[in-house]
Amino acid sequence: MIIEQANRLNDALKITHQIFHNDAFRKWTPSGFERRLNRAVFDCMVFYFSMPHIAKLITGRENEIRLEFIRLCRENPAFLKSLETTTKSTTATFTRLFAWGNR
Repeated sequence: MIIEQANRLNDALKITHQIFHNDAFRKWTPSGFERRLNRAVFDCMVFYFSMPHIAKLITGRENEIRLEFIRLCRENPAFLKSLETTTKSTTATFTRLFAWGNR
């Protein structure tokens, strides 16, 4: 069980890097991706990309997924706030996972 979970985490990390390259786990701002890693973005990406049924749908859609993340940061103030302030609260966690999962 632990080895399976570790493999799924490793797969999620690879998928995120495949989509975002050097911008993996970074928040989008009007001036581009931030330089520092963002734990809340990490939370979103790893949660969904570690699910095998979602991982299978990604191949060939990497650019579309990247653009959806950027669009979500631009157009959803609640999502962006969930990446910036009180990121550990239940509300912030639900907001970001729900918003990203519905893309």
